[in-house]
Amino acid sequence: MNNNSTSAHDPSVQKVTSLVQAIYTSRSLIGEDQQSQLLAECRVKNPKNDVSGVLVSHDEKFLQVLEGPASHIRTLIGKIEKDPRHTEFHVIGINPISQRNFPDWSMAALSLDPMRFTQLVDDCMAGGNEALENIRDFLCYGIWKK
Repeated sequence: MNNNSTSAHDPSVQKVTSLVQAIYTSRSLIGEDQQSQLLAECRVKNPKNDVSGVLVSHDEKFLQVLEGPASHIRTLIGKIEKDPRHTEFHVIGINPISQRNFPDWSMAALSLDPMRFTQLVDDCMAGGNEALENIRDFLCYGIWKK
C-alpha cells in the first residue's frame, strides 16, 4: 500500500469550498422598520450558511455584496430575486474570490449620500475591487478614499 496517497476518508484532508462574491442592486419597497428587521434576520441566518456581506443604501436604492460558498450564495440570490420586498433587481456579478472582503460582517449596513452611492454602483459595474475596498475601509476605519 502506498502511504503517500490520500483518501477522501482521510480526516487530515480538508475539503476546499469555492468562495464567490455576488453583487446586486435593487429598489426597496419596505420602510426603515422593515429594513431593520430584515437586517436582524440576515445577521442571524447568514452565519449559519457561512455568508458575509454588506448592504449599502441610499433612499430606496440598495447595493448588496454577499460572500460565501458558491452553492449557498447562488441559492440565496435566487431567493432574493423573488423577494417581494424589492424590485428592479439586477445582478452585477457573481464571481469566484480567493478571500472575503467582508469576513467579519454577517451583514454590515451602510447608508451613503447620492453621489457616493452612484459612484460606488458605477465602480462595481466596471468590475474594479477599489469600490469594495472603500466600503471595507469605511466600515473598519471610518475613512472613505474617494
